[in-house]
Amino acid sequence: MFKKPMISIFIAFIILSTVGSITIASAIDSDENDVYLLCVYDILSELEIDLSEYVALLKPLSHTGEYQHFLSENATRYQAFQAINPRMPRDLVLAYVNVNLDKEFYTDILEVANPGSLYVLVNKHHGFPRNWIPDDLVIIESWRRIRKDAAFNILMMKSDMEEAELSMHLVSTFRSFGSQSGIFSNGVAQFGRTRAETMYARPGHSEHQAGLAIDLLHSPPRGALRSAQFQDTDEFEWLLNNAYKYGFILRYPEEYVDIHGYIFEPWHWRYIGIEIATVMFNEGISLYEEFYGRYLVSGVLENAVDIINTIRELELLAIFEAEEIERLQIEADAEAVAQRLAEAEALAIREAEEAERLAAIELFQTTMMNNTEQNNINTSEFDNETKLNVFIVIIIPLLLLGLCIVSVKVATVIVSRM
Repeated sequence: MFKKPMISIFIAFIILSTVGSITIASAIDSDENDVYLLCVYDILSELEIDLSEYVALLKPLSHTGEYQHFLSENATRYQAFQAINPRMPRDLVLAYVNVNLDKEFYTDILEVANPGSLYVLVNKHHGFPRNWIPDDLVIIESWRRIRKDAAFNILMMKSDMEEAELSMHLVSTFRSFGSQSGIFSNGVAQFGRTRAETMYARPGHSEHQAGLAIDLLHSPPRGALRSAQFQDTDEFEWLLNNAYKYGFILRYPEEYVDIHGYIFEPWHWRYIGIEIATVMFNEGISLYEEFYGRYLVSGVLENAVDIINTIRELELLAIFEAEEIERLQIEADAEAVAQRLAEAEALAIREAEEAERLAAIELFQTTMMNNTEQNNINTSEFDNETKLNVFIVIIIPLLLLGLCIVSVKVATVIVSRM
C-alpha cells in the first residue's frame, strides 16, 4: 500500500537532487555535471516515467545550443563512452557515438542507406551492399575508374601539382566488392587476420568501392606500396595544405589509428566535395568520422550543404541567364546588323534601279535629240533639193521661154528692117 507514495518520494528526491546539482554546477566541472544528469536521465527512464514534465530540469541534455549533434536515442551510450573516456571532450563523445565508434570493429554493422552519396561514411562500422557499384564511374589514366564528380578535381589537382614541379601517380581508384575480397584474402594469407585487418578493409567496407578514394604516390610505384615513405615527400606536404581545395581529405590520419582502425596511410585520399573538405580544413577536423558524427548524422550540415548547393544553383542560373541575355543581345545585334545590311542592300538596289532608270531616260533623251537633229538635217537637205528641182523645172524653162520670146522679137525686128 505504500508502493506509490514511496515511488513518489523517490522521484521527488531525485528531482530535488537534480535541481541541487544544477545549482551547484558552477563549482563542478561541466563534464562531470553532464554525466550526473545523464545518470538521472537513465534512472528516470528505467522507472518508465514520462520525462516530458522534467525536460526543463534536464535541458542541458538537449544541447540545443553548443551540442547540436546530441541525439536523445544515444543518451545512454554517451554516458557509457564518456565513462570509458573521462578526459574526452563532450562534443567529441557525442560525435563518436553518433557513428558507432563506441562499439567494437565489425560488430553491429550498419549497411549504408545512401551508398551513392558523395558524403557516404564507410568504415569498420558501416558497409556497402555486396553488389553495389556506382553508376557514374568514368575512366581516367588508362584503366582506372573514379566517380565523375571526383574525376575533374583529380585532374585539376594533378595539373596544379605539376605546375608546382611536383608529381602525382594514381596507384588505385575504384575497386569492386569482389576485387576487395581478393585483396583482403591475400593479406590474411600473408600477414594473418589480425594484422591484415589493420592494413586492408574487409570486402564491403572499403572506400574504394565508393569510387571516391584514391591511392597515390609521388613517383611510379616500385615494390610494395607501403614501403614508399610518401609522408616524407614534398608532394604529401602540398596535399596536406591544398587537397581540400579540390575536395579531398587525408582519410586515415596517423593520430587517429586507434579510432579508424588502420595503419597510417599517407597515400589514401578521399573525395567528399570542396564544400565539406573546406569546412573540415577551416575547423581543423582531421577525422571524417568526427565530422560526420558532428554534422551529417544530426543533419546540421546537410541543411548548410543544401543551402550552399542552392546558392550555387542560383549562381549558375544567374550566370546562365546572363549568358542567355548576352546571347540574345548578340543575336539581337546580329539581327539588327543583318537588318541594316538588308536595308542598305535594298537601298543600293533601289539606287541602282533609279540610276538605271535615269540612265535609260538619258539615253532615250539623247536618242530623241539625235533623231531630231538628223530629221532637221534631212529636212534641210530636202528643202535644198526641192528648191533646186523647182529652179530646174520652172525657172529654167521660164528663162528659156523668155529667151525664146526675146529672140523671136529680135528676129522680127531685124526682118522688118530688111
